Amino acid sequence: MTRPALGHGACGATRVAVMAALIAVVALGAWYWRMHGAAALAPPPTPAPQPPPAAAPGARTPPAAALPPASLPGTVADPSAAPATEAAAPGASDADRRQDEKIARGLAALPDGSGILVVDTPPASPAAELHLQRGDVLTAINGEKAMGPEDFVRIYRAQGLPTQLTVMREGRELHLH
Repeated sequence: MTRPALGHGACGATRVAVMAALIAVVALGAWYWRMHGAAALAPPPTPAPQPPPAAAPGARTPPAAALPPASLPGTVADPSAAPATEAAAPGASDADRRQDEKIARGLAALPDGSGILVVDTPPASPAAELHLQRGDVLTAINGEKAMGPEDFVRIYRAQGLPTQLTVMREGRELHLH
């Protein structure tokens, strides 16, 4: 008995079955696309951020932290949403402005211009990297007087992460290195 040539007999039937399965998969994908559209392939929406949990009864908080940020005169309720246009040069691009806003996240100017209030320390922000605490007031950065977040941004862009800070914390002046 002679063997069939390659491509005939059992091998040919396998090829036909594989091609039929491939056509069926493509047809099923086309049907699914028509029924559900491009939204079916989009990633699921991310949930809205939840507010932080309330402090436990009897928990001790710094005096400035006890007040919501919007209740402090001259501060912005959400400093990350406040534009940092003062820090960016007049001809700065949108990318520069966005970068300045990221650097100044969690910081707000005191109404009298006497320093920078730490309203929050978002993860991966310079305020968090410097281990600042909510309610701290920065009065000097690398030996320069700090009057607002734009000063922090300017020094950060010129010198990198500050190495010397003068901070008012719970009524005491601290020099952090």
